[in-house]
Amino acid sequence: MNIISPILICISIWFASFVIGRGFFPSISKKASFLALVCGLMVLWALFFVTAIPVIIFQSETIGMNVITIVYGVLTVLTILVSLGLLVKRIAKKEDKLIPPPFVLDIHEILYLTLFLGIVAFQLYKAVFFAYADGDDAYYVAISQSVSGKGDFNSLYTNDPYTGFYIGTAYRYALAPFPIWIAFFARVFSVNAATVAHICMPVTLIPITYVIYNAIAVKLFADNRAKRYMFMCLISVFVMFSRYSLYSAEVFLLTRTRQGKEALANIIVPFIIYIFLDMAKEEEYKISMKNYIMIILIAISAGLTSVFGNLLVLIALFANFIYSFLRHAPLKEKIKAASLAAPGLVMLLLFVVL
Repeated sequence: MNIISPILICISIWFASFVIGRGFFPSISKKASFLALVCGLMVLWALFFVTAIPVIIFQSETIGMNVITIVYGVLTVLTILVSLGLLVKRIAKKEDKLIPPPFVLDIHEILYLTLFLGIVAFQLYKAVFFAYADGDDAYYVAISQSVSGKGDFNSLYTNDPYTGFYIGTAYRYALAPFPIWIAFFARVFSVNAATVAHICMPVTLIPITYVIYNAIAVKLFADNRAKRYMFMCLISVFVMFSRYSLYSAEVFLLTRTRQGKEALANIIVPFIIYIFLDMAKEEEYKISMKNYIMIILIAISAGLTSVFGNLLVLIALFANFIYSFLRHAPLKEKIKAASLAAPGLVMLLLFVVL
């Protein structure tokens, strides 16, 4: 198997996410190591969602995956270029440093960090070189495979993956087009969709999940790196021994990274919790413009991963709205907290109508 293309896919996602995150969200990205990856990924997912949904709804014989590939590819490149421009401008003005200053670790910090990185490396090794049979792959990976080629077949969610028969647009699944995002990379890099799903997604998304947990550890333990690395070790060990149920978020993380439900449980939910935790640390309840935009992007990205993601994020946003009253927030901030529910409500309405 050609290993160059899968490696390029992983590097491309990381590079695009990091540059976009550092370019558009420097204030959030600087709060934890590599948090720019998560911020940028939210932009990539939200951008794909708003590109794919109109195409899926209004698709025809000539409008389908081919349009998504071109439009999303162009928009992604333009977003990266704008982000690079903003980043270079800040670096030129000495307002930003691309490489953080070095720091010295003591023996305990080195021990905990090495143990954590070793566990994560083992998890990635198992995810890439070992197979996990899951019945849902017969649908989701088949959907990705059906439009991953460069042929004339561009129809999205119109044919039954099990039989190949035309059934009309299956909006139950079409409104959460995470498999189409996988198909995009398979088509652009000429790689089998199953390879992207089973190899590229774990290598890309598992480390990003731990980046979020590290950001949460920074909030919990401030500058105590030893406790942070110990926390990360415990999290990684817990993930390794989480098969108390086939449906736990950690099992999805290690075995079904290619499915949207995994991204919802291990990236969307932890990241929105981190954003709320970040706001709760402030002396006065206030949703900054950067946090407001980021929460909107998270809400849109949740729709990409699963239709249930819209509802789950709405529940979290409702809890945040109630919290604004407990913090005696100004009316303006309460209105901002309520308006965050708009993307999820629109998608639920769309789901009901279609």
